[in-house]
Amino acid sequence: MYFNMEEVRDVLLKDQLTDEDVAESTDYVNGLAARLGVAPDHIRTPVAYPIRQLALFYALMVCARNQSAMTDGRNLQAGDDAYERKRAIYEKEYMRWEARISAETFTGDSGKDIGENFPLTAKVGRG
Repeated sequence: MYFNMEEVRDVLLKDQLTDEDVAESTDYVNGLAARLGVAPDHIRTPVAYPIRQLALFYALMVCARNQSAMTDGRNLQAGDDAYERKRAIYEKEYMRWEARISAETFTGDSGKDIGENFPLTAKVGRG
C-alpha cells in the first residue's frame, strides 16, 4: 500500500474504498515501477509524494468505477451518475501524476519527478 487511508478525504468514497481497490492500486504502482525498470526492493521507503498521490487517485478511481451505475449495464448518461463523474475526475488525476513519475521518483533520495510541462511563452510586442 502506497498511501495512508487517512489521506482519503473524498466524502462519497471514503467509506466505500475496499481492500480490493487498494490492492489493485498497489498492483498498478508496482507495475509502473517494473515498466520503469525499478525492482520492488529498490523502491525507497517512505515513497515520494507523487507516488502516494498516484496510488491514492488510482484507488479512488477504481472505487468509483466499481460503484458506478455505468458498470452495471444501466443506460445512464455519465452526468447522471455521481460515481461516474468521480471516476472521470480521478482518472485524469492519476494520469497527471503518472506522467510526472520517473524511475528516480521510486528510488531517488530527493523523490525527483519529471514535473509539469508548461508551454513556452515569449513576450511579443512592436519594436
